[in-house]
Amino acid sequence: MDKIMQSDQLRENPHLKVVNVWLLIAGHYIIPSKITDELGIQPSRCFARGDKYVVKKFGIENKRFSGHWSITTEGMLFSTSVEKHARRLLELLRKGNQEAIRSYIENPDCRVSVSFWIESKEHNPTNFDLSQGTMKELSEWCEDFSFRLL
Repeated sequence: MDKIMQSDQLRENPHLKVVNVWLLIAGHYIIPSKITDELGIQPSRCFARGDKYVVKKFGIENKRFSGHWSITTEGMLFSTSVEKHARRLLELLRKGNQEAIRSYIENPDCRVSVSFWIESKEHNPTNFDLSQGTMKELSEWCEDFSFRLL
């Protein structure tokens, strides 16, 4: 990769306020503790379908519609570089069992996604850079990508 391009991707983006990247495994029948054991990675957040939670705004108790297991860069990396966040997520994932992830990708009852949460300072459209190598490696850990641009 061109060194100038690489340094541009690692540079902080002054137009962004918040950047997070995470891997999500979701599905009605997932068992979060089993995923943790199989992957060998502690999740940032997890819950099973039917787990109870309180909707704070209304003080109402509800049940989770679907199971959720995720690991995120939120709170780990204070950077507005999308590339840095993606590389940090990959560092975390490399410590785990990629074959176990494959079984969830191949399971039609699960969704395995890498998601990007990107908030702009001005609430206007902005751009960000991500290297081909990083995108390629991330794609080996998921079946799709989602982008939340706020």
